[in-house]
Amino acid sequence: MEELEMGWTTRTTTGLTNIHEREVRACPAEVWEAMSTLSSPQDRVWPRDRWPRLRLSDGLRPGSDGGHGPIRYGVTRVEEGSALTFALDPAGGVSGWHGFTLAPTDAGTRVTHTLAIESPSATVITVVVPLHDALLEDLLDQLAAAVEHRELTRSPQSLGVRARRALVRVSARR
Repeated sequence: MEELEMGWTTRTTTGLTNIHEREVRACPAEVWEAMSTLSSPQDRVWPRDRWPRLRLSDGLRPGSDGGHGPIRYGVTRVEEGSALTFALDPAGGVSGWHGFTLAPTDAGTRVTHTLAIESPSATVITVVVPLHDALLEDLLDQLAAAVEHRELTRSPQSLGVRARRALVRVSARR
């Protein structure tokens, strides 16, 4: 296991798994209610002030396609109150899946996001995964603030994240 700036990642010869977890002080039903607003005009979770907007063609329904920025994916599974899964579109340069699970805890709900990438390229490992880590931490900060009914606080983006974002913007213009 390799420690990263945020979250943790394991690599094998065939893939990469990246996991972020956060315990929030709200019951799973309240967390799901906030999560179910993803990509809607009432979205309470996506950190759109810092990241390209999440867009889905038909909201959080299986078969709905979309993504954010250059990353494309589609909704494959929605288990109300407990799980949300997306398949990554290889045409966007990344194959695999990602998703959220919710589990009750004594203090509230554990929110886990798992990203599983098949045969990641060096660019995915050095650029996409660190950006994903920063986005997920922002999303979990936003989710916690929404369900705990408190002001949003988060750290400034690191120099590495800002540099990678600039690199992605330059690449997208070509």
